[in-house]
Parts: sequence; structure tokens; C-alpha cells
Amino acid sequence: MALVVMCSGRPSFFSSACRRAAERTVLSYPRSEIVWHPTVDAALCTGCGRCFDFCPQQVYEMADGLSSVKRPERCVILCSECAPLCPAGAVTFPPQTSYHEFLKPREEEC
Repeated sequence: MALVVMCSGRPSFFSSACRRAAERTVLSYPRSEIVWHPTVDAALCTGCGRCFDFCPQQVYEMADGLSSVKRPERCVILCSECAPLCPAGAVTFPPQTSYHEFLKPREEEC
């Protein structure tokens, strides 16, 4: 399960600053339901490995001289720090608004 804490109307992860808010509003979902992970365009990938080297969650794999997403479920939700590291622009993420749209109907259920 991924823990999502809503603080000031925004999701917060790994933050102790929102502890009181977390006690009031905690939402958790199976990670497989949360569509947040990178996509690598193989046609643009140059195989530089910057995404692979950067990602501490080991989301990427290098094979045949190219990077690919091997473990999407390990991607930290709303993290996209690897994308700007790609000089070819091959690494992309869904818009953050799609994640917020995912949360809206579930917040109403609570």
C-alpha cells in the first residue's frame, strides 16, 4: 500500500510537518492502482544511463544499450526528478493533474 497524506489540500509524502493532518485524513491504495511512473521513448533514448544512475528506487533497467522502465511500481508517487536529467527528453511522466484526478473520487468516499 502507498501511504498518501492529504495536507492543505495537497498530497504529502514522507513529511512529518503534516502529522496532525495525517491523523485526520489518511488515504491508502494499492500501488498498482496508482498510475504514476515514467515512460521511456525508445526512439529518443540515447542510452546515457542518467535516469538509471539517478533513481534510488531502481525503476529503470539498462538493456541493449537503452533504458527502460522495469519496476514502475517502485516509482515514488509524484517524483519526476529523473525526467529533466535526460538530455534527449526520452523520459516522461503523466501530468500531475492526472494523479490529483485519481484522488478526487476516493477522497469523497472517506
